[in-house]
Amino acid sequence: MYTDVTGIILAGGKSTRMGTNKALLKIGEEYIIQRATRLLAEVCPRIIVITNTPEEYNFLQVPLFKDEFTGFGPLAGLHSGLLHSATGRNFILSCDIPFLTKTAIECIINYRTNKSVTLCKAEGFLQSMAGVYNTNLLESVSDELNGLLAGTVEKKGCTLHSFLKKIDIEIIDAEIQSWYSTDLFFNMNKSTDYDRVLQQLSENRAQ
Repeated sequence: MYTDVTGIILAGGKSTRMGTNKALLKIGEEYIIQRATRLLAEVCPRIIVITNTPEEYNFLQVPLFKDEFTGFGPLAGLHSGLLHSATGRNFILSCDIPFLTKTAIECIINYRTNKSVTLCKAEGFLQSMAGVYNTNLLESVSDELNGLLAGTVEKKGCTLHSFLKKIDIEIIDAEIQSWYSTDLFFNMNKSTDYDRVLQQLSENRAQ
């Protein structure tokens, strides 16, 4: 248990490609967001959820916070998470990454670095929705969002990825790690993704 790390779950996505709130889809007897909360609770003593519809998640019995900035996706979620964190380090996790493991989270947290962000690269992509973000980033994230609001910062695609390109981050080559599997960072966006998750977990239980 990492007493110096807050677990922050982002559940603010619109789920437009899924057609329904994917955080409230069920895997077995629990909602996907319950699964994410349970996983992080094994590592972090304090969990918070960032959502613009907190009334949907009261059953989680964890602190719920809205975005201070609206319309800027995960960057706004990161900002709200850092704003409400009481620790220097935070593990940010999107609620729709169902195959992430406790071992992977612990290894990312334990990775030695003096940089403010620690993320994995896998399958050719930077996995920005499952990594360590230091609270000392809050001012920089606020400046970025204020710049986007004022129009002095150009909005290009995912605002979080654009922000990460401007700062020095630690990147772990996940594919060479013993704890890596090809589905580890699988992101569930479409109904076919949900079907795949259900099928794979069913197969895992049958083994």
